[in-house]
Amino acid sequence: MVKKILKYVLVFVVSVVVLFLVMVGSEFISQDAMRDQVESSIGVLCEKDAVFTYWKGMPAGNMDRYADSVSLGIAWQSDSEHPFEAAMWCSYYDDRFYVTRYHHANYDLRRAFVQNLDGNKEYLRYWHGNVPVIRLFHLFTNIRGMYIILGIVMAALFLLLLVLLWRYGLRSVAIGFIISGFMISLWFVPFVLEYVWMFLVAFSASIVALIWGRKDRWNRMGVLFLVTGIVANYLDFLTTETITFLLPLLILVALRSKHDDKAPVLPVIRDCVLWGVGYLGMWIMKWIIASVILGIDVMPYVTKNIALRLGTSQMEEGNILSTLGRNLIGLIPTTFGKIGIIVSVFLFLAWLCVIIVYKKSGIRKDYVILYIALGMIPFIRYVVMTEHSFVHFTFTYRALMASILSMCLITCEVFDFSVFRRKAYG
Repeated sequence: MVKKILKYVLVFVVSVVVLFLVMVGSEFISQDAMRDQVESSIGVLCEKDAVFTYWKGMPAGNMDRYADSVSLGIAWQSDSEHPFEAAMWCSYYDDRFYVTRYHHANYDLRRAFVQNLDGNKEYLRYWHGNVPVIRLFHLFTNIRGMYIILGIVMAALFLLLLVLLWRYGLRSVAIGFIISGFMISLWFVPFVLEYVWMFLVAFSASIVALIWGRKDRWNRMGVLFLVTGIVANYLDFLTTETITFLLPLLILVALRSKHDDKAPVLPVIRDCVLWGVGYLGMWIMKWIIASVILGIDVMPYVTKNIALRLGTSQMEEGNILSTLGRNLIGLIPTTFGKIGIIVSVFLFLAWLCVIIVYKKSGIRKDYVILYIALGMIPFIRYVVMTEHSFVHFTFTYRALMASILSMCLITCEVFDFSVFRRKAYG
């Protein structure tokens, strides 16, 4: 037990050190080296408002590139003279002249570039681990190139995962991934950098978990989920972080169900805890490291934003129910308005009727309960972070990919598929 704990501590420390050095090292990528591509990226971003839609009237098509503009603004403010401080402050230029500056983030970025303005607004509470990637890409391409390349990588990972699931006999899981990916409009994800990071992490972790699980390397899963939590926090803006552990966990539970009638409840709890330790631990380390390097108490910068994300105290409209509703209408078919909502309710009730009427004998209730518990986690997240999930439903709803996948796995566990064979043979 002690050796395992020491192993996890070592992995955590090494991961933090490496990722911290990557962040600091990227400060040495000069503005001159990025200038042409950054200028081109600003042109791309200014073609549209920071918030726009690819699918008029459909919430699923809403694109929110505010964070993309901010991240590029942070990337542009590289500082090789004070790399440690710059890596912690993560400053960008924010023109407070605009009352609705959320929609003018692109133009703030352009003004900072054209007038060579220094960053005047800190974004200390996150690691912004995407910034080194943005700087690296802007040595040879603009942000549109990033959208294309990262989109190809995400699609390749998704297809590889489907192939492996099919090859390893987890065809129901593969179909569940296709259904859930369709319902969250997965094809829109690569068009916004803020959206894509968690899916890259989730699909990568799912592939590794599947391969290790197939090879009976279950003793390595703890490290996988710890590292996944660390990397997720490093890249995340509180978007769809829960998919980074829920998707691989659902795969592992489905894989275990093929040869074990007892659900792996304790391993699942362990992996959830380790992911949480990695995610929250990485976040806390950012604040500790920043306090040491900057020589200040950074908690006031952090705590003033917590109330804006937890509860409903800052909400001018809406409540927990409206937050849940907002996230549900991002899904297909609810995104198609009133007709879509009616169709969704009908399909859900039909699903309940089918699995109740045609349930098979000998249902493994512990697996069903485990799938339900994992599928409910995104909803718990919406309740805990009500305001954040209400305001940013344009991307938080995609966390429901895990909930939809869990429903597919529940169907496979409960539904008696032999009814089709009986009907086929009369």
